[in-house]
Amino acid sequence: MADALRAGLLDELRMDVVPVVLGGGTPVLAGLNATAPIGFEQAEVIEGIGVTHMIYRRAPQRPV
Repeated sequence: MADALRAGLLDELRMDVVPVVLGGGTPVLAGLNATAPIGFEQAEVIEGIGVTHMIYRRAPQRPV
């Protein structure tokens, strides 16, 4: 996913967060640095029982 973000190929990012204590895991955005052009803004948060769904959409490009 980090490669797709870095290349600007994603318009929407959906993450489902389930709090489970396992003592480890894989970082979702591993490999991105401060210069990566992510440019997403939070669009929606849906809270469920034991899960939170987060939706981020690409922020509109502002003229430079």
